[in-house]
Amino acid sequence: MTDDAGPEWLPAREVAKILGVERTTVHRIPRSELPYRESPGSERRRGRRTYHRDDVERVRLDRSGQGRSLEDQIAELRRQVAAAAESADETRGRVDSVEERLDRLERGEP
Repeated sequence: MTDDAGPEWLPAREVAKILGVERTTVHRIPRSELPYRESPGSERRRGRRTYHRDDVERVRLDRSGQGRSLEDQIAELRRQVAAAAESADETRGRVDSVEERLDRLERGEP
């Protein structure tokens, strides 16, 4: 970490340790979810990203479920289950459609 970054601004490698992910994963988190500032780069190299400690802590709590009520966590899990079920239903529908077409082809029907 550079001296001008200060203790409140963390490099991606430290953020990765806090979040328990790889450094490349930190870079993939949308800026809208984990804001950062970028130092000036050069022609050949982008600047280095630093993340504010408060934003990193917020993301850590969000991802761990801490800081949210049990009701909010349950509601989020229900949304995830519903989305997965809907996706599975759509997949089943496509598979059934393909199987029906294969059956018709085997019977010589268009």
